[in-house]
Amino acid sequence: MGLLAALVRGARLCDGNITSTMPSGVARAGRGVTAAGEGSAVAPVAANNTVPQVLRNQAAGNAARDAIAAARPGSLIEQNFRVTGGLRRVDVLDGLTAIESKVGRTSLTPAVRQELARDIKLLRSGQVEAVEWHFFPSPTTGLSGPTGPLRAKLIQFGITIVE
Repeated sequence: MGLLAALVRGARLCDGNITSTMPSGVARAGRGVTAAGEGSAVAPVAANNTVPQVLRNQAAGNAARDAIAAARPGSLIEQNFRVTGGLRRVDVLDGLTAIESKVGRTSLTPAVRQELARDIKLLRSGQVEAVEWHFFPSPTTGLSGPTGPLRAKLIQFGITIVE
């Protein structure tokens, strides 16, 4: 079983809520909140105790982000940067390296294009020195990685791809 699958499966039900298993020592500084440790509630479970797909997707994304942060001691999660055109929230900030985590097969959708454009602005403005996009298999489909067009854009702009 892969690390992401283990982390996603590690999410548990507690009093009708899904709880995450964020590793101890992972700092969460986004939105002015700091938290470390395990057991923060994510969202309520449907009445029949099945977890809606949107919440499973969110848990998988959070687990991927937390796995990256846990592997990089001292890193911060969900950090906001101001760039022309709005804010860019990076999943993990390790020193001056911005890291985006993606779960499942990822296409060059309008939302992904916007993230990419803002990452390029972060690099060009010097707010970060490097950008990495990490891809994890979907626990639902088993698919992973960028599509051809997204891969080409990431390479074109010098963004590291980690699969």
